Amino acid sequence: MGKSRNKKKKSTNANAQTAGAGFLDVDPARVRFQYSKIRPYFSGCGRSVLDTLESIRRGELKPEDLPPIQVIVGPDENDGLGPWYFSLNNRRLYVLKRCREEGLLKNDKILVRVREAKSAKEAERYSLKNCAVEAKFMRESAPNSNDLGTNMKSIDDIDNDLDNVHIEEGNVIETVDSNNENEIGDMDNVETKHNGEKESDDSSVDTEEVQASRQPYKNPFSLGDDSSDSNSDSD
Repeated sequence: MGKSRNKKKKSTNANAQTAGAGFLDVDPARVRFQYSKIRPYFSGCGRSVLDTLESIRRGELKPEDLPPIQVIVGPDENDGLGPWYFSLNNRRLYVLKRCREEGLLKNDKILVRVREAKSAKEAERYSLKNCAVEAKFMRESAPNSNDLGTNMKSIDDIDNDLDNVHIEEGNVIETVDSNNENEIGDMDNVETKHNGEKESDDSSVDTEEVQASRQPYKNPFSLGDDSSDSNSDSD
């Protein structure tokens, strides 16, 4: 059993080192959430996640207008689909997963920015056991501010140092009332104002950075039969 765990750990490290800090086109179905319960509003601009999804459905936005989410690459599960990825941007991932289900993505892929785990502890934290395939929203009142932005083309992308997370067996998700502090305090796998990623509305620099630094990148973990996941800059 010890050998199996060591082999899997080596596989995770090898995938991360291979991917480095480049860009990949991946199927969002292979990307997991940090938390099984997430907040329904982007913290910087205050816009509703569901409103953003509706804007894409109506054609007012495109999925690629959202800056790429950042992910940590996990081990290859030997299921023919390549590795799992663990997202650092839960709310954007929620939108993109719904777009995938509704056929709103080009080739059912999204551009992601890959990075290595910063420590062995972080690598252990982002695992199939701790991260959820799906997430649901906490009940939360809309932000009360007169100057909240609504331009979702500039959602910021910030790294996070997260506490350990845990999800219910079988990824059974429940809705949580975020106004009940005692209830939230008892749940580790809940995104809060303090531990959630800050997806603000001031990242035009981030978008320009993506356009300037994106390089053709061949995904070493081929998803299906597509051998040219990231060889095209016209996404």
